[in-house]
Amino acid sequence: FCEKKLNIDVPENYRSHPFFIYNFYDSQKRSVFGNPNIEIRVRTNSRIEVLEKTITQGENAVFINKNTTIHLETGASANITKIQNYPKNIFQVYNLDVNQEKESLFNSNVYSFSGGLIRNNLNINQLGEHCESHMHGLYLITGNCHVDNHTTVDHTMPNCYSNELYKGILDEQAKGVFNGKIYVRPYAQKTNAFQSNQNINLSDSASIYTKPQLEIWADDVKCSHGCTIGQLDQEALFYLRSRGIDKPAAKALILIAFAEQSLEYIPFDFVNAEIDVLIHQRLIG
Repeated sequence: FCEKKLNIDVPENYRSHPFFIYNFYDSQKRSVFGNPNIEIRVRTNSRIEVLEKTITQGENAVFINKNTTIHLETGASANITKIQNYPKNIFQVYNLDVNQEKESLFNSNVYSFSGGLIRNNLNINQLGEHCESHMHGLYLITGNCHVDNHTTVDHTMPNCYSNELYKGILDEQAKGVFNGKIYVRPYAQKTNAFQSNQNINLSDSASIYTKPQLEIWADDVKCSHGCTIGQLDQEALFYLRSRGIDKPAAKALILIAFAEQSLEYIPFDFVNAEIDVLIHQRLIG
């Protein structure tokens, strides 16, 4: 369906200013089907920082199947931040494929707040030694919103690192899915790979399905994976209330502290502030 592709080629030894990729859809007159396709190549020892956003207007349905491919050459780095704050008529599948050569660094940050259905597919291939990958996600959803996060990290070479942390706060009838896979190939000795999915359910009607997975064929590695699903910490809530903080404010403080750990790797101060505002608006009102 995609006839055109946006190609971004970052030259060697380049340090880019932050740049923005916006997709705009107008569904005022009819439903819209969009298939944006982006390919980014970051040459040796270069660095990019990208913010992706989708903007819509209109009440008819919008289905978006977005594909982004990133190639990181030796010593290159990329930091990709995506904010998903959509009306209920938006349905998005976001596919991000990353190929890392030796000594490259990749950071992915995805923040999902609302929409009809959102599915994020992230696939990282570490193809050289001393690659490093960081993946952070937050889904703070309510109503009937459904958010999927499917991640794969393939460690094929020695002395590489990956760290994955996804957090969820779900209320009302919201549904969340986390399906993470880490592969450590036989040749990928000295790999450090960590995966964690942490969730708080605020409603008996909200659902979270989580499946962290490790497949290890090497014997000299340090790897861990795990998930948690729980409710508010009642002891922490009691402690705050005993200090004169009312229940709604105490609840919001606990949830904000839980959510904001995911902001650590955002390279833009103004984006960090924007996401912080969205978190506060959702949790405080």
